[in-house]
Amino acid sequence: MEGVAERAGVAKTTIYRRYRSKTDLALAVLLDMLEDVSTQPYLGGTVAELTKLVDKTVSLMTTTVMGMVMKGLVPEIAADPHLASVYREKVVSRRVAEVSVLVARGIARGELRADLDPEVVTDLLLGPIYYRLFLSGAPMSSTFGTQLVATLLPVFAATQGNPPFSAGVDPDFTERRHQGASRAAVPG
Repeated sequence: MEGVAERAGVAKTTIYRRYRSKTDLALAVLLDMLEDVSTQPYLGGTVAELTKLVDKTVSLMTTTVMGMVMKGLVPEIAADPHLASVYREKVVSRRVAEVSVLVARGIARGELRADLDPEVVTDLLLGPIYYRLFLSGAPMSSTFGTQLVATLLPVFAATQGNPPFSAGVDPDFTERRHQGASRAAVPG
């Protein structure tokens, strides 16, 4: 906090008046950065848009200050229910909304199944990035986005061979999940 105050040209007490901890400050920095970041490309084709979403997220998490801030916040998010709630409300919900737009466009084009749940699509597209970044440490090559989307596309695609999403799935699953079931903190 002292370094931040020094660079800002203010007293340390000024920083502590606004942010109760380093974690609060880091979250504020992350939220500020998110205002300038959109991962919602419009490329005219669903495969290209989903690939760009993954590629842009990988780039943000591996080459920018945002990625470093996220690495520092993840353990705090896991340990602090209030911080986790704010993070989900401000960051995760934004990412789900962005993916929802991509899914809606893909459905409108007839490229994606009409019964896709955008939150599940978000989990499947972004979860592998965070798994590699925070847990396995496996590299993400320049073709990672293409490989990931190609792997998931048969599940997402609007084709005759895909069974309805609801086949074999508990219809109340999504409802229970939104009514407070615990959800892993997946960064934006």
